[in-house]
Amino acid sequence: MSKFIHPMTQLIHSTVRIECTGAKGEKSSGSGYIYLFCETESRAIPCVITNKHVVQGAVQGTFHLTLRKEDGTPDLGRHEPVVLRDLPRHCIAHPRPAIDLVAFPIGPILSSATKDGRSYHFVPLGKATLATNELLDSLPPMEEIVMIGYPNGLWDELHNLPIIRKGITATHPGLRLNGKSEFLIDAACFPGSSGSPVF
Repeated sequence: MSKFIHPMTQLIHSTVRIECTGAKGEKSSGSGYIYLFCETESRAIPCVITNKHVVQGAVQGTFHLTLRKEDGTPDLGRHEPVVLRDLPRHCIAHPRPAIDLVAFPIGPILSSATKDGRSYHFVPLGKATLATNELLDSLPPMEEIVMIGYPNGLWDELHNLPIIRKGITATHPGLRLNGKSEFLIDAACFPGSSGSPVF
C-alpha cells in the first residue's frame, strides 16, 4: 500500500520565484509555475509560465530549482539558481495581446543538468490539472481557492518554497465574466503574486 501524500505537499513544488533584472539593474520579482505542454505518454515540453507584465522590460531572469535526492524526494535546503540572460530571447508570449501569459521552455536546462549528473525536483502542472467546463459548471458561485506564489517577493529562501494563500471565487467560475473567459477571485494579492497558479 502506497503512502498518502497530501496534494499541497506536491503543489508547493510546482512554482518558482522569478527574479527579474532590468537594463539599469533595477530588480523586481514575480511568481511562475511549471507546466507541461504537448503531453504524450512518453514526452512533454516543460515550461515556466508567468505573466507578461512580470518580465516586461527585464533583461535577465532567475529562478531556483530544488535538487532531487536519489530516492526521488526533494533535497530541501539544496537548490540552484537558473539564470536566463537576454530574457526576451527565452520568452514565448501568448499570441493574443490581451492574454497576459508568457512561457520559458526549460527542457534544455533540465537536459543539461541530467548530463552533469544532477536532477531537479519539481511537480509540473499539466492538462489533467486544468478545470473542465463540467467541473466549473458544477461549482456554486462561491468556492474556496488556494493561490501559491511569492507575494512581495516573500519565500522560504532556505528551502526554496512558496507562500500559500487562501481566498474565494468572487464571481461564478462557470460563467463568463462580462462575456470573457474569466472570473474574479477574492484573495490577498500583492505585487509578486502575479503568475501564481490558482487552485
